[in-house]
Parts: sequence; C-alpha cells; structure tokens
Amino acid sequence: MILYRKLAPVQVVSLISSFVVLYFASRAEQKRGLFTPAEDTRLVGQISASEETKPLRRPKLFWLNLSITVILIVSLFIGVPSYIAFLIACAIVLPLNYRTVKEQNARIKDHAGDLLVNVYTVVGAGALLGIMDGTGMFNALATAIVSVIPAQLNSVIHIVVGLLITPLSWLLNADAMIYGIMPVLVDVGVQYGVSPHTVAAMVVVGRCLGGGLCLTTASTHLGLALMGLNFRDAFKALFKWILLLGTAMVILTAIIVK
Repeated sequence: MILYRKLAPVQVVSLISSFVVLYFASRAEQKRGLFTPAEDTRLVGQISASEETKPLRRPKLFWLNLSITVILIVSLFIGVPSYIAFLIACAIVLPLNYRTVKEQNARIKDHAGDLLVNVYTVVGAGALLGIMDGTGMFNALATAIVSVIPAQLNSVIHIVVGLLITPLSWLLNADAMIYGIMPVLVDVGVQYGVSPHTVAAMVVVGRCLGGGLCLTTASTHLGLALMGLNFRDAFKALFKWILLLGTAMVILTAIIVK
C-alpha cells in the first residue's frame, strides 16, 4: 500500500500519456490508410452478432451469475487455489445456464479455439520459468544485469535498472520479475544507498509498461488472437512507443519516489 501511494501520481501521468500516444498512433495509421474512422459508431458486425447471441443470454439469471462471479473473485483473494475455484464455479454456472449437454458442449467448443492456444502457451511458459527458477537463473540474470552497469553510474543505478526492466519484461512474466528478480535488485540498490521503495517502484513501472507485450504471458496471446493479430506485427508496431513511455515514466518515478 505504501508503494502504491507513492506511485499514484505516476499512474495518473501514465494513463494520460497512454491516451496521448494512442491519439498520435491512430493519426499515423490513418495517414498510412490503415485506419478509417467510422461515421456511425454502431457497427453492423456487432449488431448481427448481438442478434445471434440473443438466445444465449440468461437475463433472469443475471443476479445469480453475478453473485457466483463475486464469490469466485473473493475466493481468489482469500487464498483459494485458482484452478479449484474456477473448476467449481464452472461446474455450477455451466449447467445452471445451459441445461442440456448439447448446449454446454456448444458453449465450450465456441470458446475452445482461443483457449487451447493459450493453454499451450501457459504450459510452455510455466515449464520455462520453472526451470529458470529451480536452476537459479533468475538470480544469475539479476546479477548479470547489475554487473554490466559501470561503477560511475552507481548513484543512478535505480534509473538504469528501470530502463532495463521494460525490455526485459517482454521475456519474463510478472511472477518472475516481481518474485525472482526484484528482491535481488532491491538488495543491490540498498548497497548503493538507494531506497528499497525507489528500486521496487522502478521494477513495477518498467514491468507494467513492458508487460503488455510479454512473450510468456497468456493474456497477451489471448488478446492478440481475439483481435486477429500475431505477436510479431504487434511488437513491430508498439515496441518504440513502449520504450518511449517507459523511459519517460522511469525518469518521472525517479523524481517522485524517494
């Protein structure tokens, strides 16, 4: 909570900056002829999709479904394992909303295409991160990052770390970054007289800005799949903006968080 309060101004500036970047990026795409603003915000595809999905809606069960969703979220916060919570919730909600096995199978198959790809990605990323954690590669990686920083930059080591974290977040997910690398970097920062809050803030800011294109995060691939994009094209279009925002936010964080 202490760290979050210190980062609140950075979060506000980051949000505003993101909208500014999105505006200029959309203008650039429009000049290239790759984006045309719609005169009518009501899209035909959305209207037809809405008509097609109307029989699948369960308005009479809205509050019951909402209650189950709230209970599910609360159970995650109090420490119930996610796979158990989601399994029980699915076993309750699916037959509650769709009574026949045929209807239930249809709902599962309708979403299976997007889910299966992400299951493979998560399993592969879990294996990779498990190996890196069990072999001590995280500590070695953090040590290697610090070792390449010249001694003349010891007084600004937290800024250098923040600048390195953003591109590193394209490869490592949040758990690996926060639980594996950040504790080592905090210890190193303390040795050079940098506040633990400052180093932690650098890691969090750099991770948040670079995490949207993390290769080992399932939500990245899920979002790209839903938009019909591949990772390579998204990376080519966004990496320069992420580095630009990352650099600006890291410098701002160094000024605000002491």
